[in-house]
Amino acid sequence: MKKNIILFAVLLLAGALSFYAWKTDKKKKEDAKPKKIFSVDEERVFKWEINYHNERIVCEKISNEWLITFPKKYPAAYNAVFANVKNFNTLQYISAVSDNISDEHKYGFPSKREYTIYETALDGSVSVKKLIAGAKTYTGGWYCKSSETQNRVFDCEFWVVKALEKTLDDLREKDFLKIEPEEIIKVSYGTRVFEKQGMEWTCSFVAREKTDLKKIEQFIQDIGFMVAEKICPDDFTVSRAGLDKPQHTVRIDCVQNKTGKQFTRKLMVNKKDVLYARSDNDPYIYQLFTVFQDTLEIKEQDLIITNTEPETVPESRE
Repeated sequence: MKKNIILFAVLLLAGALSFYAWKTDKKKKEDAKPKKIFSVDEERVFKWEINYHNERIVCEKISNEWLITFPKKYPAAYNAVFANVKNFNTLQYISAVSDNISDEHKYGFPSKREYTIYETALDGSVSVKKLIAGAKTYTGGWYCKSSETQNRVFDCEFWVVKALEKTLDDLREKDFLKIEPEEIIKVSYGTRVFEKQGMEWTCSFVAREKTDLKKIEQFIQDIGFMVAEKICPDDFTVSRAGLDKPQHTVRIDCVQNKTGKQFTRKLMVNKKDVLYARSDNDPYIYQLFTVFQDTLEIKEQDLIITNTEPETVPESRE
């Protein structure tokens, strides 16, 4: 009987130790998981700003449209601006380093690397949440603080902070023509004229019976999806880009999908050291991807039907 009691006690102790080890291991794994710094309601966010490398950029949602409002007012690329809203919402830290405000100077605070997001709360008030990045950690990450954690310093991975650091060129709108391929009804420049007649496209320099309609449709798609690679500085002049005497002046006639209203875009393109372009509906000068040079230099042989079927050789009769 005494042996059974001892055996039971040993088993009970072993079970308790096993449970403790499992619980301790589980806690360690939970502690090692990245933790969210703060949460925002993405649809209620109306402004964010970033300060780093002595530069400040502010983006605001005005009349349901995102705009860059500082350092200057520019049209913004919605996807790029809203992607940073999501970056704010996924901010995570690895572990807390210190809760002592007197230690913060050791971690690079106060710091000018600040990232702030604003949202309208359910009660109509404005909620402001801020991340501040200090010095680099020995693992290459960042020591950070947030408005939500007061004096606590925590360890963030490198990409968490870098994901927020956008440049003006990252955020500005590069779809400068603002047209959809299906809205285009005519493209003309030089001797090249592409025109939609009914449901089919015609081309001025290729006989209709030789024209590969799919190739014309691809050309129209390429024109409609033309976007800039970069945006030139505001003081970059038309003459410097050679756009006062452009290589191509392209007229694009369109019909709006929603209203049926006709409108025209005039595109000036010139090849110098890079491919420059501007549109009559936009004051800025853009650098295009060089592939668009090939698009505009399209020739007859690029559009004609090619026989892809292999030739058949008649069998010899012996």
